[in-house]
Amino acid sequence: RQILLIILILFSINSFSADIILRGMKVQDLSHEWRFTFSLSAPTNYRAFILQNPLRYVVDLRDVSTTAHLRYKEILGTPIRSFRTSAKPDNIFRMVFYLKRPVDSKVVVLQSSDGRPARLQVVFKLPAEKVVEIDGEHIPEDGFLVRQDGQRRFITLPVTG
Repeated sequence: RQILLIILILFSINSFSADIILRGMKVQDLSHEWRFTFSLSAPTNYRAFILQNPLRYVVDLRDVSTTAHLRYKEILGTPIRSFRTSAKPDNIFRMVFYLKRPVDSKVVVLQSSDGRPARLQVVFKLPAEKVVEIDGEHIPEDGFLVRQDGQRRFITLPVTG
């Protein structure tokens, strides 16, 4: 009976533990793009979303655990203020990126090849700047502009003296 009870306890503990191991993190600073690459023992499902006040990008990994100490030292000029991780119920491993400003972000699953471990990459980019040029000498008196595609757009420009 005791042996059966011990086997049952070990089986239940093992069935609730995470199967995939997060082995490490690599950070790449590419000037206007930052990549956080996570090495995993196997592919996993993930969920990514944004939270406000404070601005955060969150990535939840299913059935993942780690013994690695993941550290992020703030790189000047990056939109990432800090980074933390936590283990959540139901075998969810949560990674939270605290952001200084809004960014374009995505998660990419990198296919393993040549025996390399599975990798998950979180990519942050600064949003593209939008530039509008206005040539005051070419605005018609009626306030309409004719674009190259033939559409007319009404604009109002404040004039300062």
